[in-house]
Parts: sequence; C-alpha cells; structure tokens
Amino acid sequence: MKANGLELLSIQSESLPVDKITNLSQVTEYINDASDVIIYLDNKVVIGQYQQGNFTFHDNTEIDFKYIRRIRVFNKNQELHLVRKNGILSGRLRNDTRGENTDCVEAHQVLFGTEAKSLDDYTQITEDRGTELLIPGDFEVNTQSKRVAIKTRHYLEYINGYQASYCDARFIDFVQLPVEGE
Repeated sequence: MKANGLELLSIQSESLPVDKITNLSQVTEYINDASDVIIYLDNKVVIGQYQQGNFTFHDNTEIDFKYIRRIRVFNKNQELHLVRKNGILSGRLRNDTRGENTDCVEAHQVLFGTEAKSLDDYTQITEDRGTELLIPGDFEVNTQSKRVAIKTRHYLEYINGYQASYCDARFIDFVQLPVEGE
C-alpha cells in the first residue's frame, strides 16, 4: 500500500559486513550483476556503471582509490555501500534475494535537474542553479512534469519488538518519475 508516495514492503534481506578494502579491484569481488555506481571522491561525484568486472563512466574518468570517500554499487537485488576511514573502505553488502523477513519502505529521492541532454548512453541533467549530473540511461526532465529520481529502500528494525526505526537504506535504481498530478 502506498501512502504519501511511500510503499511498505516485507521482503527477504540480509546485510553482510565488508571490511578492509584497500583497492578498487577488491570491490569487484562482491558484485555479480550489472549495476549502477556512484563514487563520491574528495573533489567530485562520479556516476557510472559496473559490468563484467569493469567500472565505466561517460567521460572515461580514471578513479584513484586514495580519493574515494564513499562508493555505492547497486542494482535491483543488492547494494555494496562502502565508506573510507583511515584510507580503508568498509561497509556492508545488502542482498534482497535471500535472508530474514524484513520490513522496508520504498521511496524516490528526486534529483536536481530541469533540463536534459542525451550523451551517448548517458543523460546530462542540469538546473539553472548550476547543478549538473551525468547519469546512465535515457531520461527526460522539465520544470513541470518529469523528474529523475533514485529509487531507495529504507529498512526497519523494531526496538523492544514495537518501536519501528530505520536501520539501513540502499539505492536500487535511477528511475523516470512524473510529477504528482500527471
């Protein structure tokens, strides 16, 4: 059931710790399927894809491991989310195809961007305020009726069996959204 644009689900899910990642090739050991990737570097955010053991970006950006602050590699089934601490990446691998029954809420996090330009297999979305994103896929945006969003899943835990609290969140996919009222 959807309420206020949110949907409560009960799915199987497991979250496994991932630790001591010291180079980008180790990241690929945890990813089995084609995925989107967002890498937060010290000086910028790079969005691309992961396929068959390789990270690819529209502008052929080379990633220097020492500048990675955070990385999210995600698809419909799983997300690897790692954060840098003392030069080492660690975090978790969440898989939604196996594990314990888990309640979660799905939502759409709307991205900035009211103008779109197709660039090969990517879309460049921009906004007057200077925001610019290059995302994989073909999307349309405008000021009235269309937006791009990241579909997200927020996992619930129950404190003392009663009080619901969010304990984790993951990215699922980039999606095309109509604005409410369309």
